[in-house]
Amino acid sequence: MSLSQATERMMCAAAQDSDDENSSSEDDSDEEPVPSFAELVGRKPAAAGPPCTCDLDPCLCAAGGRAFKAKRDDQQVVTPARDGLKLDDDTRLDAALSDRLRPHQRRGIRFLYDRVVKDGKGCVLADHMGLGKTLQLIGTLQSWFANRRERTALVVAPAFVLPNWLDEVEKWLPKDRSIRMRPLPKGDRAPTIKKWAREGGCLLVGYEMFRLIVSQNDDLAKLVLGTGLVVLDEAHRLKEPKSQIYKALTKITTRRRILATGYPIQNRLDEYYALVDYARPNILGDDDLFKRFFEGPIVAYLDGGKNRGEALRRAHALRNALEDVVLRRGADTLGDDLPRRRDWVVECALTEVQRKLYDAFVESGAAESTNSRGELAAYHTALAICNHPDIIDKHLSEEERLFSADTRSEEVVTGDAWAAPEVVAREASRAAARQLRDESKRDQHRVKARKKNGLDDAEAFCGSLRAWAAPVLTDHAAGSTRASGKAQVCLALLAEVKRRGERCVVFTQTLGTLDVLEDLLASTDIAWCRIDGSTPAAARSEIVHAFNARKEQGKRVKRDAVDALLVSIRAGGEGVNMTGACRVVLYDVCWNPCFDRQAMCRAHRLGQKREVNVYRLVAPAGTMEARVFQLQRRKELLVREVIQQRGVSVEAARLVAGAGDEILKTVVAAHAAAVVGVREDPLETAPPVPLQKLLTEPEKRRAVDEWAAARASN
Repeated sequence: MSLSQATERMMCAAAQDSDDENSSSEDDSDEEPVPSFAELVGRKPAAAGPPCTCDLDPCLCAAGGRAFKAKRDDQQVVTPARDGLKLDDDTRLDAALSDRLRPHQRRGIRFLYDRVVKDGKGCVLADHMGLGKTLQLIGTLQSWFANRRERTALVVAPAFVLPNWLDEVEKWLPKDRSIRMRPLPKGDRAPTIKKWAREGGCLLVGYEMFRLIVSQNDDLAKLVLGTGLVVLDEAHRLKEPKSQIYKALTKITTRRRILATGYPIQNRLDEYYALVDYARPNILGDDDLFKRFFEGPIVAYLDGGKNRGEALRRAHALRNALEDVVLRRGADTLGDDLPRRRDWVVECALTEVQRKLYDAFVESGAAESTNSRGELAAYHTALAICNHPDIIDKHLSEEERLFSADTRSEEVVTGDAWAAPEVVAREASRAAARQLRDESKRDQHRVKARKKNGLDDAEAFCGSLRAWAAPVLTDHAAGSTRASGKAQVCLALLAEVKRRGERCVVFTQTLGTLDVLEDLLASTDIAWCRIDGSTPAAARSEIVHAFNARKEQGKRVKRDAVDALLVSIRAGGEGVNMTGACRVVLYDVCWNPCFDRQAMCRAHRLGQKREVNVYRLVAPAGTMEARVFQLQRRKELLVREVIQQRGVSVEAARLVAGAGDEILKTVVAAHAAAVVGVREDPLETAPPVPLQKLLTEPEKRRAVDEWAAARASN
């Protein structure tokens, strides 16, 4: 099987292997220890201050900032002013909140209120990332509690997004206690859940914790499942109906369901069906009807089919059928309120050692996998080579250490043929014990490697690194920026950004890449902080707050202003505001474009005052990463044509040359050998074409009639 064929199979199959269970160890763990931020960075603890005000156990007040600051029920309840946004004769929003809402947010709250609060139905808020979905959800929740304070609502979100929810409520409704957010404490959660069910309010819980509570099938689970309204933040996690989290969420009895996501389609159109069917069951019929009528014709056209007319009619029919369910507005909704964003594709050359490693990897046959997990491992192996040879070198060193331990054990047993039988037996016993310890260490190493690479298979890398990587890395000197084209470009960008007094966020898929980047930055004057899955939620929130405010971060930083954040894309790519940066580097290409797009929007969102430049570092043509990047383009077209009803022709989606960015010009001029080419991505810069303009009125009526006939005959 060729690498190209393996990559295409991997792209389709990998999506099925990456539901919430795969990422919960890094993203959704509600059981992680929560040290204070001072402890995290080595700062001396502050002197004893006022008594605890966070209502959590263990107390998180020591974390500083605003992380997990809960509201107390005994504080004053402020009734919304009479001149706030009027939703009906009996319900108005808080006047101060209403004054700060943008027009599209007012329309969004009305949309959700009319359908969810009044009519008791479900909806999907699918606004583009950065349009303030959380604020619209807060306004809808306030309307839910406006006249009946004892009502219950449940907000389920990724664990690391929970602090942001509390911050946003405190920011927009500082004096209003009608919502009464109730985050689950560490330890005994029963009192909080029972009080919430008895007195009302909004229970805040992570996805994985929700699944664990429901799995107990006890009285607490029944209380949680009996909520009056449920909000699912980052709802694209429901893309797989077979996942345990999806099954747990289907047990919620209420039909008042709000799913909020900026990326309702990640890889396949049936993921969109899963979200919509949860929000409004059976609105699109069964799964077979959806695949036959919608998914088949649309995907066939995007795969190169010629029946564009049928695909456009199906896309129009789908949008029309969901007009009452899905609300989607693009970034252009904000007009001049959101600064421009420019996406640059920087094709980085492979150095001599990277090219030798890549050729050795291909020639070894290790990439010729016959299953999807092996193909995913092949991609991550190729990605590690393209990112920096030190990633492979570190794992090779560990593999050689384990191999030498096994060899020594065999030599002890077989080395002395004239030894007494009891001596042979004793040495064999010791050797067996050492072998068990070594196998245990090897298993631990494999688990660690899987976490580093986001894999769920038995091996993090394809085959034995000793077989194909060792001969190439015999004389390799670790710690050199010049060993990787990407590393040269990335560090040059960071240096130039710092020189101009700006800040940058660097996203990557693997912890191994973060480790190497930290090693390289240690010899520079660039100040950085790191966020990955092991960073506790409270500390993660505090680091972001400090980065945005340019505060001191502790002894890991060499000056009082942080120049760069190094972020694992799964740990900090969603639900976090990083508007303190106006430059974003995507160090590698993820097979799921959702992660990349979410990472871009951490800086490009409401609150950003400067133009944002995104630099996508991609390996040269012919590599697996380049192939995956091209497949991402097709997925982006799917989102635009189906969800946003905005078209970009397949021809126009090719990368075209764009005007230069001054920082990028400087970097390319200084590191010409490391850059193959620089182009601007037209999927973001080309003006979209509304699909309504591509269909005549008779064609639109035909599309609606075709769906009605298919629905009736099913």
